[in-house]
Amino acid sequence: MDELIEETGSAGETTWTKEVKLDDGGYIRTKVEEVSNGFLKCVDKNTKEGDKWTFETVKSIHSDNPLKEKSLVEKLAEALKE
Repeated sequence: MDELIEETGSAGETTWTKEVKLDDGGYIRTKVEEVSNGFLKCVDKNTKEGDKWTFETVKSIHSDNPLKEKSLVEKLAEALKE
């Protein structure tokens, strides 16, 4: 599943999920949830190192949706603000 999936819950909250399958059978799943002060990004990595599986989760907060593709105009406007 390399495509971006958008879901809206019963309370109106929106989440976006993107999962990349790895050659070793593992995956990297990125899930973004819209919260009151921005977006919560959670990246789950399930990888195989030798005979052992490892699982890692990294969470971060963003002001913009990190999974939303920005247009060239939006990127240029941001660069000009800096």
